[in-house]
Amino acid sequence: MSDSKLPKKTKLEAVASSLLTETASTLIAVLSGTPISALLPVLSNSLASGRHKQRVENAINDMSTELEQQKTALVNISDAQYKLINETILATFQATDEAKLVYLRNVLSNAVRTDKIAPQEADFLSRVIRDMSAKEATFLVDNCQYSRIQLNETTADPSKVEVLLVDPASEDGMVVTGLISLGLLIPAEPTWDNSGFHRYSSVVKPLVALLTVH
Repeated sequence: MSDSKLPKKTKLEAVASSLLTETASTLIAVLSGTPISALLPVLSNSLASGRHKQRVENAINDMSTELEQQKTALVNISDAQYKLINETILATFQATDEAKLVYLRNVLSNAVRTDKIAPQEADFLSRVIRDMSAKEATFLVDNCQYSRIQLNETTADPSKVEVLLVDPASEDGMVVTGLISLGLLIPAEPTWDNSGFHRYSSVVKPLVALLTVH
């Protein structure tokens, strides 16, 4: 197929392409003169780099289509929504996991429709969405019904259905530790029956709503 038959880039794709070029140029400038700079051509030509590029391009195409479909709603978005949408698109370029890209597409779609996001909440959500892994997002979506979570090697009491015990040495244990570091799991009330337990922070509910398809 000749270049003349290729579809024209949308505005979002053009911005994305420019941003990638600018980011790459900035990295090269920063790293120039250091040993790691010699590795950049090798990394950029690796199979993993090619797969990442294709995944990002697919995600950007999907996001562009989504924004085109919601262009009427975009006219009236708040500053907080704009912040969240913008940061979600930027996070797409850093994501190497297809599952994370799926969550980012969900966030973008839902952020356009969610008009009750406060500015400070948007700042926090943007950082969390950028930094959290797909496994951490999945854990939240799958386990948001629990009121308490504890890192514990013992077996859960079946009568306490609202409590989730997680083996600290397991993969979920690492996920829980990550959620604690992100500020999404916080210590429960300092009472004797809540000792050692964590609970979800107030931002988890709107975060899960952004991560899931409605």
